Amino acid sequence: MPVAMLETPGDACPDAAMELNRLTPVTLVVNAASRWGAARAKDMARRSTGGLLLADNDEAALAAIADDLDLQNLAPERVSTLAFDAADIDRWEQASGFISAQYGRLDWALVYAAEAPAPELVDFGRRDDGLDFAGLALSVRAIASLMRKNVQGGAIVVAAPGGALNARLSDVADAEFVHFVAAAADNAGANIRINGMIVGALDAPAWARAPQLADLSDETGGLRPAFERLAADHGSVLRCDATPIARLVNALLSDECPLTGAVLGVDAEHAM
Repeated sequence: MPVAMLETPGDACPDAAMELNRLTPVTLVVNAASRWGAARAKDMARRSTGGLLLADNDEAALAAIADDLDLQNLAPERVSTLAFDAADIDRWEQASGFISAQYGRLDWALVYAAEAPAPELVDFGRRDDGLDFAGLALSVRAIASLMRKNVQGGAIVVAAPGGALNARLSDVADAEFVHFVAAAADNAGANIRINGMIVGALDAPAWARAPQLADLSDETGGLRPAFERLAADHGSVLRCDATPIARLVNALLSDECPLTGAVLGVDAEHAM
């Protein structure tokens, strides 16, 4: 398994909304060559003082991202590139062994869900999201298994492109991706939180009835109390079209975050 080690010191950058205050955290970004994944690698690089791992089946893209972090003096002391297909169970076993042996634990993970390959025949009766759920489920299970070895547990943010959400849905809470995140959170373990993001396509009719983060924040007095309200109300979906993705990711990864099993809708143009 290809591994690239960069020897550039980094430092942590606290988030103003909810603190990312773990000591020497280790972060994994899956499908890091996607636009969302590459942006998250850049956001998390200095915060990941225990190490940053970038996984994707595009080895050249991983090397370019790692080189760019190094050139911008953003990389932590250790950066590893793991070139493999996230839908390959054997490669996940190898990657898990490498992470355990070389890093000892995993604190945070960011996973971008790939779209499912187009079927040879059009199925007009199809209702589910056009995402590769097999690869996504395998990734989340492998990551949660690694995090269970960490006394503090960990947090996972799973993102999906809004364009893959079925346009015929009348309510985004009916989307298979939303149900997947909720089920993954239920099965993850007591000290592992899993939340999701749907990136873009917030103008779709399915978002019309979703509560707005701006409204909840005004009512409750901030981002954290807004999340607390959503968690208390057992809400599953929140529209966040005026809040940068980096701030939301920091909040979801923070140990202070009360949410698990929720999905945030974000505006790709504003946030990226």
